[in-house]
Amino acid sequence: MENEISCNVCGGISFHKDAGFYYCNECLTQSQEVREQVFDVHEDGDENSPPIKQKITKQRRSPKSVDRLTTWECYNYILRGLVEELIGLGADVNLRKTVHILWLMYLKELEVTGDLPKVGAVHSKLDAELVYGKLSKRKRKTSTRRSSPVDSFTNESLSQRTHSKDRHSYLLAQYNEISSTLPSDDLNQSLTSLRSPSAASSDSETRLQYSKLAKKELLKTMKAGHLKRHINDTNNEHTCHKGTYKNFTRSYVEGPAVLSRIKIYALLNLALLINKDNIQLGDLIRFIREGHLSFHYINHFYPEGYDNVQFNLKTWNDGKAYPSHSWMRSITAKLAHFLNVSANIPMQNLPQLCHRYCHELNLPDEVWGYCVNLLSHITPIMAFTKNCKIIPNYEGRVMSVIIFVLKLIFGLDNETERFFSKRAEEINKRDCKSVEKLMFVWDDWLFHILYRKLLLAQYHFPTQYLYDDENVENTGVFLNFINAQNSKFEEETKLNRESEVIQQLLAKLKDKQYELPTSLTFNPSLTPFRRYTEVLANCDMIDKQSCLVDVLKLNFTNTSIKFCLNPFKYLLELYPNSKIGLKHRGVQNNIQLISYKSLKTERELWRKEVKKEAFIQLTNARTTESLSGNLSNVVKLDDVVLVKDSKSILRNFEERHKNSYLKHMKRLLNICKSENVENCRLPLQSGSPVQLTTVLHYNPYESYLLHSYNVSSMSYTECRNFIKKFPISFQTLMSECARITEQDEKDLFDEFHLTEIYLSYVAKWTQADQNRERIVNKNLQNFIAEAKQIW
Repeated sequence: MENEISCNVCGGISFHKDAGFYYCNECLTQSQEVREQVFDVHEDGDENSPPIKQKITKQRRSPKSVDRLTTWECYNYILRGLVEELIGLGADVNLRKTVHILWLMYLKELEVTGDLPKVGAVHSKLDAELVYGKLSKRKRKTSTRRSSPVDSFTNESLSQRTHSKDRHSYLLAQYNEISSTLPSDDLNQSLTSLRSPSAASSDSETRLQYSKLAKKELLKTMKAGHLKRHINDTNNEHTCHKGTYKNFTRSYVEGPAVLSRIKIYALLNLALLINKDNIQLGDLIRFIREGHLSFHYINHFYPEGYDNVQFNLKTWNDGKAYPSHSWMRSITAKLAHFLNVSANIPMQNLPQLCHRYCHELNLPDEVWGYCVNLLSHITPIMAFTKNCKIIPNYEGRVMSVIIFVLKLIFGLDNETERFFSKRAEEINKRDCKSVEKLMFVWDDWLFHILYRKLLLAQYHFPTQYLYDDENVENTGVFLNFINAQNSKFEEETKLNRESEVIQQLLAKLKDKQYELPTSLTFNPSLTPFRRYTEVLANCDMIDKQSCLVDVLKLNFTNTSIKFCLNPFKYLLELYPNSKIGLKHRGVQNNIQLISYKSLKTERELWRKEVKKEAFIQLTNARTTESLSGNLSNVVKLDDVVLVKDSKSILRNFEERHKNSYLKHMKRLLNICKSENVENCRLPLQSGSPVQLTTVLHYNPYESYLLHSYNVSSMSYTECRNFIKKFPISFQTLMSECARITEQDEKDLFDEFHLTEIYLSYVAKWTQADQNRERIVNKNLQNFIAEAKQIW
């Protein structure tokens, strides 16, 4: 063992041992790398047997500063590894070049690319030590063991003092010998060469250099003269201002000037946006959540030969939560402005996203065609400029258009979609001559969506955790998921004695445990639920009798919804001897107008009510009446239901739009005649009496239900409760779309709300839309202005 170590002062390799410590035979310096400890070990593991003292030599490597990695080097290795993982998940290979350019620009803005990197206001002490030779003060650990007078004069203490005196005498004699034989210049140089590396580094210590952004932030907490003292403090003696996160503003800490984990993923998202890659932000978050993209464990990105002690990145896992969609878009926008690349972010390929989302939702291809036609006719601009505070919600915009089209066709009021489902089943059973495809049955599709979610939650742990993060019912699925994640990063690490004992105990417990069932492999995909459902339907692990495999295998992409938009063609063939009645509304006739107030709205109303001027008369009479009771009853937090007859609302609405209904009805009749359908005749209008032989059809798009409410003023909990007031079909569709885009329902509903207002009030579909009636409602005017701004 003595030959395996070397002295840090003189470089000697000859050592002698005294009291468990190793000392150099040349300069008598104590080695900090190797020491000997004595343990009490029982023979054959029998605790009743007398203990036997066993000596074990422990070697502690103290890594040199040249072998340590700075924070920027650590992030560089991590970023390179994440790029390779994303390319393996399907990203374009040009991502390497884009990330490389953005990373160099980022480091340049942080003023790190120079010969001497500059640090930020919040920086690692080890970075200052490696770059500037600035050593941080370390607190000396005090022993908690009570010592007796006898223990204070042990042989080890006496031997250490003896060695200290001998070493001091040795250095003094060598100094006198050198000073008598060498000139003064050579003397200084030789004395420097005799110092230890820790002492020699003090000569290379330089003043701390802060970046411009760091100086600007530091001047908010101290004066310029005081800042100069900290810059000149090479020995780190000033402890009045500590460079911790809590001592600086939130805008600086969360901004791009402070490098952190979220900034790395924001940089990746920025590169994906610039490249118009198929992987969007929702896919990036889902890959992290499902364990396909590294997030918590990053040691495998570092080069070989580095252990955990040499990593200068202790704050990587400070935030355990996954990044949210809106937060990532906000951080990415700040980073784009910081790098001055805002103009390089193009609008994403919305038709391609629309096709992918319709395929993931297992919707008919006709729905995708209608959405693409809508996007091509009313093309969103969604320009990201230097004034934008957040990246446009491209995924939310596409999903909003899909929800808008489905709501326009099926009504989504819990009654109209069921009516169309029965009509579609009837057409599919009759096998009409004009039917080329099976008609789309909404109820079957809704059951398929809910059932695949229920079954995937039993076999896919990330899905189970997504919908219920408090209760893990199937622990076997959880353990299989953890084992699969750990198997990716298996390392051969040397264990100490204590770790080996723990490992042996865990191995014994593992042998006694029951064997976990074989887990299914769910490969990463841009259409996850569609792919995972195919895996479940084709595997042999699930019970075919207890699971409805036929429901999982349902495919609605080749079905049609023409019976909703061109009904006469099918109704005349189904009911040749009946009259057709046309209702310009949905089947749902029970309408409730509810004014839903959030806490923010309630507070604003309360302030308006309290701030009203009141004229009082001063008198000498005393009154015991309290004003607090009156103020507390100004506004109540209950929902206010407007009592109004729903039938009168519908009747007034139909009378007002009677001319528009007649035009649309004639247009449907012309389409029917153009397809050479016999017996095409003018149907009965909504106001006509319904006879016994009349077959009704509903056009829900004629009375489109629009809900105008400022969702941004709600909290996430309030918005979830607000969405629960909508019909079940709409809730299920909104939840599924939010799951696909990895957004909260509040963020998606806010995007859908503004998209719905723009398409209803702003979009110019025909020439008649140029002369719309003037909007009087002020709240609706504000919504329209906001919708125009984000479109």
